[in-house]
Amino acid sequence: MSKSLHINELLLKGHKKGQEAAIEASIRSGVPLVVEKNGKICYIKPKFKYILVPITNLSRDTDRT
Repeated sequence: MSKSLHINELLLKGHKKGQEAAIEASIRSGVPLVVEKNGKICYIKPKFKYILVPITNLSRDTDRT
């Protein structure tokens, strides 16, 4: 595999992760994403894929003394 193909694959993976992070942040904050579509600015509010819940302590050793 040539270096340019490897770099292109890394860039595509990074771009995809960036998009996923932006969508996740938009869902968590309730702020719509601003995107350009056909030369026009659009505001898109992603739909919830799942219910976000706070992380809780799952340790069972909390009541031991």
